Amino acid sequence: MKGVGDRRWRYVLLTIWPVVTLLSLLSTGCGYSVVRPQAPVPDAISRLHVAAIEAGSGDPVFADRLRRGLRTLIRRQGRFTLTAGAEEAEVILRVDLDEPFTRPVSFDEYDEVLDYETTVVANVRLEGRDGEELWGAERISSTRGHAAVSAAVVTSSAQFVGGGSALASDLEEMDAVQLGEARRAVASETLVDDLARAIHARLMGGF
Repeated sequence: MKGVGDRRWRYVLLTIWPVVTLLSLLSTGCGYSVVRPQAPVPDAISRLHVAAIEAGSGDPVFADRLRRGLRTLIRRQGRFTLTAGAEEAEVILRVDLDEPFTRPVSFDEYDEVLDYETTVVANVRLEGRDGEELWGAERISSTRGHAAVSAAVVTSSAQFVGGGSALASDLEEMDAVQLGEARRAVASETLVDDLARAIHARLMGGF
C-alpha cells in the first residue's frame, strides 16, 4: 500500500510541477509578463477629436448624424474633452461604416413585403497622434426594422406598432407612400442613436 501511495504522490508532483514553474517565472519577473488585451489610455490623455465618418456607399446624412451623436455622448460622459480639429487632439476616434444591409422580414398573403430590417456595422479605432492604434473594436452593429413603402398603410407592421408615434389626424392627411417614408425616416434616426450608444459603450468599456 505504501508503494501505491508513493507512486500517486510522484504522479501528482509531476503533473502540477510545470504549472508551478510557469507561475513562478511570471511572478519573479524573469522576462515574462501578463499582457492585458486592452490597456487603457493614460488618464493624462484627455483631448479627443471625432474624425469625419466616411459613408462609403451608405448614406452621408446617416454618417454625419452618427458623428454628431458620438460627440454628444462623449461630451456628456466627460472622460474626454472634444476638440474641433485633429491637430488640437491627443487621440483621434475614427469610425468606418460597412455598407448597410437591408432584408425583408415579413410578408402579406400576396408575398408583398410588410417590414424590412436594416443593419449597420461600424469598425472603430482610437489613434494617437502618430497613427498608433490605442484601442479598437470591430463590427459594432445596430439593427432596426421599418415598414415597407407599399400601396397600403400596414398599421399592424412591427415598426408601426413598436416605434415612434403618429396622430390620427396626421394619418388622415398622409398617403401610403408618405407614411412609409416617414416610418423609414424615424427608423433611420433611431438606428443612428442605437449605433452611437453601442460605439460609445464599447469605447468607454475599454477604459
